[in-house]
Amino acid sequence: MKDKTLDNIAMTIAFIIILALIILWEKSG
Repeated sequence: MKDKTLDNIAMTIAFIIILALIILWEKSG
């Protein structure tokens, strides 16, 4: 049984980073 918690955390962090980059891109643009 694999630990899905780490996968969920990794996906959540990646999602937050992508959102932050999009927001920064929109503000700088």
